[in-house]
Amino acid sequence: MSNSSRPHLVILTEDDANKAFAIGFAKHWGIDARRIEVPQPAHGWRNVLRDFEDNYLETIDDKDNRHVLLVIDFDTHYEERIVEALNIIPTDLRPRVFVLGCSDKPEPLASQFKGTKEDLGSLMAQDCVDDTDKIWSHAMLAHNKDELGRLRKAVAGFLFK
Repeated sequence: MSNSSRPHLVILTEDDANKAFAIGFAKHWGIDARRIEVPQPAHGWRNVLRDFEDNYLETIDDKDNRHVLLVIDFDTHYEERIVEALNIIPTDLRPRVFVLGCSDKPEPLASQFKGTKEDLGSLMAQDCVDDTDKIWSHAMLAHNKDELGRLRKAVAGFLFK
């Protein structure tokens, strides 16, 4: 659990696979895991949006130290889902709220890499720490480029060791 008086990142995930990626990300040696909170999965991409609206939207104004990452599966409907997700985020909160996800389900992405889903999350973290795109340039993740860039800038000062 992160300390809300310090800058931190809450990662809201759609499912167990995305949560495993987030856990692997947080466990990476170059990430300050004390600054990350990963609640239980919402079990559905719309449930991630609902969770954000119900449990974070009202309080994020008062918690200037909180950043929120919504991790959803785009299920080959990137354009429609990203628009719907971004529409629930007020303009003034956009600098601290981000939306990332696989272009389809995360399981096929994970199966293309050796190791567990947590291992893949660690590789994603390595890219962020090194400011590279070895994993993030994969066809199932490349659409995240701009949003990932915003996220990296916003959290680098407190999340990356």
